[in-house]
Amino acid sequence: MRLRGPAGRPGQRLTEEQETELLEFLKERRPSRYEEIIKLSNEDPRRYRFVTAHMWQWYQQWKHMSSEAQDAAIVEHDLRVETYLALSRWHDETDPQQKEKLKGELRTTLERHFEAEQKLRQVQLAELEQRIEDVRQEIQQREQDRTKIVDERLNRMLRPRRQRQDEEKPDGPAPPPEGEEPPPPPGEIGQE
Repeated sequence: MRLRGPAGRPGQRLTEEQETELLEFLKERRPSRYEEIIKLSNEDPRRYRFVTAHMWQWYQQWKHMSSEAQDAAIVEHDLRVETYLALSRWHDETDPQQKEKLKGELRTTLERHFEAEQKLRQVQLAELEQRIEDVRQEIQQREQDRTKIVDERLNRMLRPRRQRQDEEKPDGPAPPPEGEEPPPPPGEIGQE
């Protein structure tokens, strides 16, 4: 059976670390897919490299999704694979009656895949809408705090340059409490 997949770079090798990370993910979250991939690595190393390269690209997007989007993406991905396998069976079939039957199965799979894509897009849209609402609220709050924000920035800018530079350094010294002298610079301790 000839497997078809999305355009990519067949034979692209993942680094050892990438391969390990991907296989650990599959073993934990997608055990049946993990078993298929391990079997493929023994039977067809070239195809294994192709499949893992594509799966790595998918996984890189997946791991940055919310848990709800991740669940939807797993269903969508499984149906995408099922679609490619059904298409491959259709291409390999020579009997016209069987080919027609496989065409019906492919259509059913495509319909299920379409529904899974829609579900994933709906989840992503809901997340975007929530993010937009959060930004709207942030804008409103900032508008209410406008004077305070501007005053704080102005006060920070008008401080002596040295004090501003120390505050801007992520690991610079904290300013001494009011009325206290700053600690001496390194190398001057104990010198009079």
